[in-house]
Amino acid sequence: ADDLVAICARYGSVEAVTLANAIHLVDRTQLFEAARTTLNPRGSLSIIANGHPLWLQDTAWSRALRIFLERWLGTRLTDHCGTDDETRTVYTHEMTALGYDVEEIRVDYSDVLTLDQIVGGVFSAMSGCLPAADDRNRFAADVAHALAEAAPFVDHVPVRVLIGHLR
Repeated sequence: ADDLVAICARYGSVEAVTLANAIHLVDRTQLFEAARTTLNPRGSLSIIANGHPLWLQDTAWSRALRIFLERWLGTRLTDHCGTDDETRTVYTHEMTALGYDVEEIRVDYSDVLTLDQIVGGVFSAMSGCLPAADDRNRFAADVAHALAEAAPFVDHVPVRVLIGHLR
């Protein structure tokens, strides 16, 4: 939020503020309030939830990935990182309480992922839990072994965008 205020102090108001899956890592109230003060009157605040985590989908390859990751991490994986319906409802209520009119846009698509894309997605989403650099090739090989019987890796992506317009 402080960065947003600093940007606007230097360049003036903005048309849009956009956040994606990392919204669960920030102070939303502070960010939503900062956006209100930095958006121009026609501006909007958008929150993009780009599908479910790779390991929480209802497919054979996703279940195999989840089993592998839970064993590797030693914990159950249940956090949707803000992509689930309940969390988006919370975001909507928070935005509405701060003076936004909120609409939701829905787009669904499917794609076939490569093993490299899956490993890259895990590395991106779990950066704080990654193995040391010299163990990453072994980790990628272990993921490949865990998913060997589960191909093709069809990713069903329900994209949800909350758009908050200033009142």
